[in-house]
Amino acid sequence: MKTYCSLFDSVASRANLHAAWLLARRGRRYRARPARFELDAEMHLLSLERELRSGAYRPGRYRLLAIREPKRRVIAAAPFRDRVHHALCRVIVPLLARSFIHDTYACLPGRGAHRAVLRHLELMRRYRHRCHLDVRAFFASIRVDLLLELVARKIKDPQVLDLLGAILESGLYIYQQERLMRHLGLETHPPGDRRGLPVGNLTSQHLAYFFLDGLDHLVKRDLKVRGYLRYMDDMVLFADDRRALAHAACSAIAFLERARMLRARRAPVVISTREPVCYLGHLTSRQGQSWLPDTGIIPRLAHRSHASRLLRMPKSFRYSDAPSVQYDNLGLRFARPAIPRFQILDPRGLMRSSRSPLRKTWKLCDRFRDGSMCCATSRASWILARPPWW
Repeated sequence: MKTYCSLFDSVASRANLHAAWLLARRGRRYRARPARFELDAEMHLLSLERELRSGAYRPGRYRLLAIREPKRRVIAAAPFRDRVHHALCRVIVPLLARSFIHDTYACLPGRGAHRAVLRHLELMRRYRHRCHLDVRAFFASIRVDLLLELVARKIKDPQVLDLLGAILESGLYIYQQERLMRHLGLETHPPGDRRGLPVGNLTSQHLAYFFLDGLDHLVKRDLKVRGYLRYMDDMVLFADDRRALAHAACSAIAFLERARMLRARRAPVVISTREPVCYLGHLTSRQGQSWLPDTGIIPRLAHRSHASRLLRMPKSFRYSDAPSVQYDNLGLRFARPAIPRFQILDPRGLMRSSRSPLRKTWKLCDRFRDGSMCCATSRASWILARPPWW
Protein backbone atom coordinates (compact mmCIF):
# COMPACT_ATOMS: atom_id res chain seq x y z
CA MET A 1 0.00 0.00 0.00
CA LYS A 2 1.38 3.38 -1.02
CA THR A 3 1.65 5.97 1.75
CA TYR A 4 1.86 9.77 1.61
CA CYS A 5 3.85 12.09 3.83
CA SER A 6 4.58 15.84 4.10
CA LEU A 7 1.10 16.99 3.15
CA PHE A 8 0.46 19.61 5.80
CA ASP A 9 2.29 22.41 3.96
CA SER A 10 -0.02 21.88 1.00
CA VAL A 11 -3.09 21.95 3.26
CA ALA A 12 -2.14 25.12 5.17
CA SER A 13 -0.75 27.07 2.22
CA ARG A 14 -2.32 30.43 1.41
CA ALA A 15 -3.17 29.38 -2.13
CA ASN A 16 -5.00 26.29 -0.92
CA LEU A 17 -6.92 28.20 1.75
CA HIS A 18 -7.91 30.84 -0.79
CA ALA A 19 -9.14 28.17 -3.21
CA ALA A 20 -11.05 26.50 -0.37
CA TRP A 21 -12.70 29.82 0.49
CA LEU A 22 -13.82 30.26 -3.13
CA LEU A 23 -15.31 26.76 -3.11
CA ALA A 24 -17.07 27.32 0.22
CA ARG A 25 -18.76 30.55 -0.87
CA ARG A 26 -19.89 29.24 -4.26
CA GLY A 27 -23.65 29.44 -4.52
CA ARG A 28 -24.03 31.32 -1.21
CA ARG A 29 -21.89 34.40 -1.68
CA TYR A 30 -24.64 36.88 -0.86
CA ARG A 31 -25.83 35.20 2.31
CA ALA A 32 -25.13 36.77 5.68
CA ARG A 33 -22.27 34.60 6.98
CA PRO A 34 -20.27 34.30 3.73
CA ALA A 35 -20.73 38.01 3.05
CA ARG A 36 -19.55 38.89 6.57
CA PHE A 37 -16.47 36.70 6.07
CA GLU A 38 -15.74 38.28 2.67
CA LEU A 39 -15.67 41.81 4.11
CA ASP A 40 -12.25 41.01 5.62
CA ALA A 41 -11.40 37.73 3.92
CA GLU A 42 -7.64 38.35 3.81
CA MET A 43 -7.42 38.84 7.57
CA HIS A 44 -9.53 35.73 8.25
CA LEU A 45 -7.45 33.57 5.91
CA LEU A 46 -4.16 34.76 7.43
CA SER A 47 -5.48 34.13 10.93
CA LEU A 48 -6.64 30.68 9.90
CA GLU A 49 -3.23 29.90 8.42
CA ARG A 50 -1.46 30.93 11.63
CA GLU A 51 -3.76 28.77 13.74
CA LEU A 52 -3.24 25.76 11.50
CA ARG A 53 0.54 26.02 11.50
CA SER A 54 0.74 26.62 15.25
CA GLY A 55 -1.67 23.79 16.08
CA ALA A 56 -4.09 26.12 17.87
CA TYR A 57 -6.98 25.59 15.46
CA ARG A 58 -10.18 24.26 17.05
CA PRO A 59 -13.47 23.83 15.16
CA GLY A 60 -16.49 25.79 16.31
CA ARG A 61 -19.96 24.65 17.29
CA TYR A 62 -22.36 23.32 14.68
CA ARG A 63 -25.79 24.66 13.81
CA LEU A 64 -28.22 21.73 13.78
CA LEU A 65 -31.15 21.50 11.41
CA ALA A 66 -33.67 18.65 11.66
CA ILE A 67 -35.43 17.63 8.46
CA ARG A 68 -38.12 15.03 7.82
CA GLU A 69 -38.22 14.69 4.01
CA PRO A 70 -37.33 12.51 2.23
CA LYS A 71 -36.22 10.84 5.51
CA ARG A 72 -35.40 11.93 9.03
CA ARG A 73 -31.95 13.49 9.19
CA VAL A 74 -30.04 16.04 11.25
CA ILE A 75 -27.87 18.39 9.19
CA ALA A 76 -24.90 19.88 11.02
CA ALA A 77 -23.66 23.14 9.50
CA ALA A 78 -20.19 24.25 10.57
CA PRO A 79 -19.34 27.95 10.95
CA PHE A 80 -18.22 29.48 7.67
CA ARG A 81 -14.76 30.15 9.02
CA ASP A 82 -14.36 26.44 9.71
CA ARG A 83 -14.88 25.50 6.08
CA VAL A 84 -11.23 24.49 6.12
CA HIS A 85 -12.72 21.13 5.22
CA HIS A 86 -12.40 22.13 1.57
CA ALA A 87 -8.68 22.84 2.02
CA LEU A 88 -8.16 19.44 3.65
CA CYS A 89 -10.26 17.52 1.14
CA ARG A 90 -8.52 19.15 -1.82
CA VAL A 91 -5.30 17.44 -0.70
CA ILE A 92 -6.24 14.08 0.81
CA VAL A 93 -9.34 13.03 -1.17
CA PRO A 94 -7.49 12.52 -4.50
CA LEU A 95 -4.98 10.34 -2.63
CA LEU A 96 -7.65 8.24 -0.92
CA ALA A 97 -9.68 7.91 -4.12
CA ARG A 98 -6.88 6.08 -5.92
CA SER A 99 -7.89 2.82 -4.27
CA PHE A 100 -11.62 3.11 -5.07
CA ILE A 101 -13.09 0.59 -7.47
CA HIS A 102 -14.99 1.63 -10.55
CA ASP A 103 -18.49 0.75 -9.34
CA THR A 104 -18.66 3.01 -6.29
CA TYR A 105 -20.72 6.17 -6.51
CA ALA A 106 -21.43 9.05 -4.16
CA CYS A 107 -19.65 12.39 -3.99
CA LEU A 108 -16.87 12.13 -6.58
CA PRO A 109 -17.01 13.98 -9.93
CA GLY A 110 -18.70 11.82 -12.53
CA ARG A 111 -19.95 9.33 -9.93
CA GLY A 112 -23.21 10.86 -8.79
CA ALA A 113 -26.64 9.37 -8.19
CA HIS A 114 -27.72 9.53 -11.82
CA ARG A 115 -24.68 7.58 -13.00
CA ALA A 116 -25.34 5.01 -10.26
CA VAL A 117 -28.97 4.60 -11.36
CA LEU A 118 -27.93 3.99 -14.96
CA ARG A 119 -25.30 1.47 -13.86
CA HIS A 120 -27.93 -0.28 -11.72
CA LEU A 121 -30.17 -0.59 -14.77
CA GLU A 122 -27.31 -2.05 -16.80
CA LEU A 123 -26.56 -4.70 -14.17
CA MET A 124 -30.24 -5.61 -13.83
CA ARG A 125 -30.36 -6.38 -17.54
CA ARG A 126 -27.17 -8.45 -17.36
CA TYR A 127 -27.79 -10.74 -14.34
CA ARG A 128 -30.70 -12.85 -13.11
CA HIS A 129 -30.67 -12.15 -9.34
CA ARG A 130 -29.90 -9.21 -7.09
CA CYS A 131 -29.45 -8.65 -3.34
CA HIS A 132 -29.65 -5.24 -1.69
CA LEU A 133 -27.73 -4.46 1.52
CA ASP A 134 -28.00 -1.36 3.66
CA VAL A 135 -26.31 -0.20 6.86
CA ARG A 136 -28.49 0.87 9.76
CA ALA A 137 -27.83 4.50 10.83
CA PHE A 138 -24.63 4.62 8.78
CA PHE A 139 -23.28 8.09 9.61
CA ALA A 140 -24.29 7.81 13.26
CA SER A 141 -22.61 4.39 13.65
CA ILE A 142 -19.13 5.08 12.23
CA ARG A 143 -16.42 4.73 14.86
CA VAL A 144 -14.13 7.76 14.70
CA ASP A 145 -11.07 5.98 16.08
CA LEU A 146 -11.43 3.15 13.56
CA LEU A 147 -11.85 5.63 10.73
CA LEU A 148 -8.70 7.52 11.76
CA GLU A 149 -6.82 4.23 11.92
CA LEU A 150 -7.83 3.40 8.34
CA VAL A 151 -6.82 6.84 7.11
CA ALA A 152 -3.49 6.60 8.97
CA ARG A 153 -2.56 3.56 6.90
CA LYS A 154 -2.26 5.85 3.88
CA ILE A 155 -1.68 9.33 5.30
CA LYS A 156 1.50 9.36 7.41
CA ASP A 157 1.62 13.09 8.12
CA PRO A 158 0.95 13.55 11.89
CA GLN A 159 -0.18 17.16 11.52
CA VAL A 160 -2.78 16.25 8.91
CA LEU A 161 -4.02 13.40 11.11
CA ASP A 162 -4.28 15.73 14.12
CA LEU A 163 -6.28 18.24 12.09
CA LEU A 164 -8.56 15.51 10.76
CA GLY A 165 -9.03 14.10 14.26
CA ALA A 166 -9.99 17.53 15.61
CA ILE A 167 -12.62 17.96 12.90
CA LEU A 168 -14.10 14.50 13.46
CA GLU A 169 -14.15 14.74 17.26
CA SER A 170 -15.87 18.13 17.11
CA GLY A 171 -19.07 16.39 16.02
CA LEU A 172 -19.16 13.58 18.55
CA TYR A 173 -21.46 15.49 20.89
CA ILE A 174 -24.19 15.65 18.24
CA TYR A 175 -25.21 12.01 18.55
CA GLN A 176 -25.16 12.07 22.35
CA GLN A 177 -28.27 14.25 22.65
CA GLU A 178 -31.42 12.41 23.68
CA ARG A 179 -33.75 14.67 21.74
CA LEU A 180 -31.80 14.12 18.55
CA MET A 181 -31.83 10.36 19.05
CA ARG A 182 -35.62 10.45 19.34
CA HIS A 183 -35.84 12.42 16.09
CA LEU A 184 -33.70 9.84 14.27
CA GLY A 185 -35.50 6.90 15.87
CA LEU A 186 -32.35 5.59 17.57
CA GLU A 187 -33.44 5.82 21.21
CA THR A 188 -33.85 2.02 21.44
CA HIS A 189 -30.55 1.25 19.67
CA PRO A 190 -28.11 4.11 20.42
CA PRO A 191 -24.93 4.08 18.30
CA GLY A 192 -22.56 4.24 21.29
CA ASP A 193 -19.67 6.43 22.42
CA ARG A 194 -17.13 7.92 20.01
CA ARG A 195 -19.34 7.21 17.04
CA GLY A 196 -20.91 9.42 14.42
CA LEU A 197 -19.97 11.77 11.60
CA PRO A 198 -21.92 15.04 11.30
CA VAL A 199 -24.03 15.00 8.13
CA GLY A 200 -23.21 18.25 6.36
CA ASN A 201 -19.41 18.31 6.55
CA LEU A 202 -17.51 17.73 3.35
CA THR A 203 -15.06 15.54 5.25
CA SER A 204 -17.92 13.37 6.51
CA GLN A 205 -19.05 12.56 2.97
CA HIS A 206 -15.62 11.59 1.65
CA LEU A 207 -14.47 9.72 4.76
CA ALA A 208 -17.72 7.77 5.04
CA TYR A 209 -17.24 6.90 1.38
CA PHE A 210 -13.71 5.70 2.16
CA PHE A 211 -14.81 3.81 5.29
CA LEU A 212 -16.39 1.01 3.21
CA ASP A 213 -13.62 0.81 0.61
CA GLY A 214 -12.38 -2.44 2.18
CA LEU A 215 -15.80 -4.01 1.64
CA ASP A 216 -15.63 -3.17 -2.07
CA HIS A 217 -12.31 -4.99 -2.47
CA LEU A 218 -13.59 -7.94 -0.42
CA VAL A 219 -16.61 -8.39 -2.68
CA LYS A 220 -14.66 -7.93 -5.89
CA ARG A 221 -11.42 -9.77 -5.13
CA ASP A 222 -12.22 -12.41 -2.51
CA LEU A 223 -15.89 -13.19 -3.15
CA LYS A 224 -15.51 -12.80 -6.94
CA VAL A 225 -18.81 -10.97 -7.39
CA ARG A 226 -18.53 -9.25 -10.75
CA GLY A 227 -21.90 -7.49 -10.54
CA TYR A 228 -21.51 -5.09 -7.62
CA LEU A 229 -22.62 -1.52 -7.02
CA ARG A 230 -22.34 0.75 -3.99
CA TYR A 231 -23.70 4.24 -3.41
CA MET A 232 -22.37 5.34 0.00
CA ASP A 233 -23.93 2.62 2.22
CA ASP A 234 -26.45 1.21 -0.29
CA MET A 235 -24.86 -1.94 -1.74
CA VAL A 236 -26.37 -4.11 -4.46
CA LEU A 237 -24.91 -7.47 -5.51
CA PHE A 238 -25.82 -9.17 -8.79
CA ALA A 239 -25.23 -12.75 -9.93
CA ASP A 240 -26.79 -15.56 -11.93
CA ASP A 241 -26.32 -18.15 -9.16
CA ARG A 242 -28.81 -17.59 -6.35
CA ARG A 243 -26.92 -19.59 -3.71
CA ALA A 244 -23.57 -17.98 -4.49
CA LEU A 245 -25.20 -14.55 -4.25
CA ALA A 246 -26.73 -15.33 -0.85
CA HIS A 247 -23.36 -16.60 0.41
CA ALA A 248 -21.61 -13.44 -0.80
CA ALA A 249 -24.22 -11.22 0.89
CA CYS A 250 -23.81 -13.05 4.21
CA SER A 251 -20.01 -12.73 3.95
CA ALA A 252 -20.35 -8.99 3.30
CA ILE A 253 -22.57 -8.56 6.37
CA ALA A 254 -20.10 -10.54 8.49
CA PHE A 255 -17.30 -8.23 7.32
CA LEU A 256 -19.33 -5.14 8.26
CA GLU A 257 -19.97 -6.47 11.76
CA ARG A 258 -16.44 -7.76 12.34
CA ALA A 259 -14.17 -5.21 10.68
CA ARG A 260 -16.29 -2.03 10.66
CA MET A 261 -18.54 -2.50 13.72
CA LEU A 262 -21.68 -1.80 11.68
CA ARG A 263 -25.06 -3.52 11.56
CA ALA A 264 -27.15 -4.25 8.51
CA ARG A 265 -30.60 -2.74 8.37
CA ARG A 266 -32.23 -6.05 7.46
CA ALA A 267 -31.38 -9.62 6.56
CA PRO A 268 -30.25 -10.17 2.96
CA VAL A 269 -32.99 -11.17 0.53
CA VAL A 270 -32.21 -12.42 -2.97
CA ILE A 271 -34.83 -11.50 -5.58
CA SER A 272 -35.07 -11.82 -9.33
CA THR A 273 -34.03 -8.90 -11.50
CA ARG A 274 -37.28 -9.28 -13.41
CA GLU A 275 -39.11 -7.70 -10.49
CA PRO A 276 -39.13 -3.88 -10.47
CA VAL A 277 -37.33 -2.29 -7.54
CA CYS A 278 -36.77 1.16 -6.09
CA TYR A 279 -33.17 2.36 -6.01
CA LEU A 280 -32.00 5.89 -5.16
CA GLY A 281 -35.45 7.35 -5.68
CA HIS A 282 -36.02 5.68 -9.07
CA LEU A 283 -38.25 2.76 -9.98
CA THR A 284 -36.22 0.41 -12.14
CA SER A 285 -37.08 -2.64 -14.17
CA ARG A 286 -35.51 -4.32 -17.15
CA GLN A 287 -37.76 -2.26 -19.44
CA GLY A 288 -36.35 1.03 -18.17
CA GLN A 289 -36.66 3.54 -15.36
CA SER A 290 -39.07 6.09 -14.03
CA TRP A 291 -38.95 8.65 -11.27
CA LEU A 292 -40.63 8.84 -7.89
CA PRO A 293 -42.88 11.83 -7.14
CA ASP A 294 -40.88 12.88 -4.05
CA THR A 295 -37.59 13.40 -5.88
CA GLY A 296 -38.49 16.61 -7.67
CA ILE A 297 -36.83 15.56 -10.93
CA ILE A 298 -38.25 14.52 -14.29
CA PRO A 299 -36.72 12.64 -17.20
CA ARG A 300 -35.53 14.20 -20.43
CA LEU A 301 -35.37 12.05 -23.53
CA ALA A 302 -31.93 11.69 -25.12
CA HIS A 303 -33.24 11.87 -28.69
CA ARG A 304 -36.36 13.13 -30.42
CA SER A 305 -37.14 9.73 -31.90
CA HIS A 306 -37.60 8.32 -28.39
CA ALA A 307 -40.68 10.48 -27.80
CA SER A 308 -42.89 7.91 -29.50
CA ARG A 309 -41.15 4.89 -27.89
CA LEU A 310 -42.90 4.91 -24.52
CA LEU A 311 -42.87 1.46 -22.94
CA ARG A 312 -45.61 0.06 -20.70
CA MET A 313 -44.42 -0.57 -17.16
CA PRO A 314 -45.36 -3.81 -15.33
CA LYS A 315 -48.56 -3.87 -13.30
CA SER A 316 -46.56 -4.18 -10.07
CA PHE A 317 -45.53 -0.54 -10.55
CA ARG A 318 -49.07 0.69 -10.00
CA TYR A 319 -48.71 1.84 -6.41
CA SER A 320 -51.71 3.40 -4.76
CA ASP A 321 -49.81 6.57 -3.81
CA ALA A 322 -48.35 7.07 -7.29
CA PRO A 323 -49.61 9.88 -9.53
CA SER A 324 -51.40 8.52 -12.58
CA VAL A 325 -50.16 9.37 -16.06
CA GLN A 326 -52.80 9.67 -18.77
CA TYR A 327 -52.18 9.49 -22.52
CA ASP A 328 -55.33 10.72 -24.24
CA ASN A 329 -54.29 10.80 -27.88
CA LEU A 330 -52.65 7.38 -27.81
CA GLY A 331 -55.50 5.69 -25.96
CA LEU A 332 -53.22 4.37 -23.19
CA ARG A 333 -53.68 4.68 -19.45
CA PHE A 334 -51.03 3.42 -17.05
CA ALA A 335 -48.84 4.65 -14.21
CA ARG A 336 -45.18 5.70 -14.27
CA PRO A 337 -44.01 5.11 -17.83
CA ALA A 338 -40.47 3.89 -18.52
CA ILE A 339 -38.50 5.89 -21.06
CA PRO A 340 -35.22 4.41 -22.34
CA ARG A 341 -32.01 6.40 -22.56
CA PHE A 342 -32.92 9.49 -20.62
CA GLN A 343 -31.05 12.10 -18.68
CA ILE A 344 -32.16 13.74 -15.44
CA LEU A 345 -33.02 17.41 -15.43
CA ASP A 346 -34.76 19.85 -13.15
CA PRO A 347 -38.16 21.02 -14.44
CA ARG A 348 -36.95 24.62 -14.60
CA GLY A 349 -33.86 23.52 -16.46
CA LEU A 350 -36.08 21.82 -19.03
CA MET A 351 -37.85 25.09 -19.70
CA ARG A 352 -34.61 27.08 -19.95
CA SER A 353 -32.63 24.54 -21.96
CA SER A 354 -32.13 25.81 -25.51
CA ARG A 355 -29.98 22.86 -26.59
CA SER A 356 -32.59 20.23 -25.81
CA PRO A 357 -33.50 18.31 -29.01
CA LEU A 358 -37.07 18.03 -27.76
CA ARG A 359 -37.55 21.74 -27.15
CA LYS A 360 -39.65 22.13 -30.29
CA THR A 361 -41.64 18.96 -29.58
CA TRP A 362 -42.08 19.15 -25.79
CA LYS A 363 -43.26 22.20 -23.94
CA LEU A 364 -43.68 22.45 -20.20
CA CYS A 365 -46.79 24.41 -19.33
CA ASP A 366 -47.36 26.43 -16.19
CA ARG A 367 -48.78 24.98 -13.04
CA PHE A 368 -52.49 24.88 -12.61
CA ARG A 369 -54.17 26.62 -9.72
CA ASP A 370 -54.55 23.32 -7.86
CA GLY A 371 -50.80 22.66 -8.09
CA SER A 372 -50.79 20.07 -10.86
CA MET A 373 -48.43 20.26 -13.83
CA CYS A 374 -49.12 19.70 -17.52
CA CYS A 375 -46.51 18.55 -20.05
CA ALA A 376 -47.64 18.23 -23.68
CA THR A 377 -46.19 16.84 -26.89
CA SER A 378 -47.40 16.82 -30.45
CA ARG A 379 -48.51 13.18 -30.14
CA ALA A 380 -49.47 12.82 -26.47
CA SER A 381 -50.48 14.98 -23.55
CA TRP A 382 -50.09 13.90 -19.97
CA ILE A 383 -51.06 15.41 -16.65
CA LEU A 384 -49.22 14.71 -13.42
CA ALA A 385 -51.49 15.03 -10.41
CA ARG A 386 -50.18 17.07 -7.55
CA PRO A 387 -47.61 14.93 -5.65
CA PRO A 388 -47.66 14.79 -1.83
CA TRP A 389 -44.52 16.93 -1.50
CA TRP A 390 -45.93 19.85 -3.55
